[in-house]
Amino acid sequence: MKMTLTRDDLQAISDIFDARFDEKFDKKLDEVIEKKLDKKLDEKFEREFAPMKEDIRIMKGDIQDLKGSVDLLNVRVSRNTRKLRQLDLSVRHLEYISDKRFARLQDGMDTVEAILKMNHMIPC
Repeated sequence: MKMTLTRDDLQAISDIFDARFDEKFDKKLDEVIEKKLDKKLDEKFEREFAPMKEDIRIMKGDIQDLKGSVDLLNVRVSRNTRKLRQLDLSVRHLEYISDKRFARLQDGMDTVEAILKMNHMIPC
């Protein structure tokens, strides 16, 4: 028994093969395009952002330098604060001693004035 394929049968087989081929071709084409696109994007990313990476690295170094300067300033502020407290204590001590000495001097002047008045050496 001989089997013959009609034109419609051949067209149906051709359509099935075309559909499978199109499916596999589209899938493979999508993979190739995606790989090339990923590669292009990676290259563009590196080209565009490499200078920014370098700038960021430089800024990090500058920030570290500034942090060191701030730390140094904090040490100086602490030292100056300590010295100002010592100076404040010295000034308070000087004021206390001066007040005592001026009071004693005033008492001595009052005594001299009283003696001079008693001896009628100054007018009363």
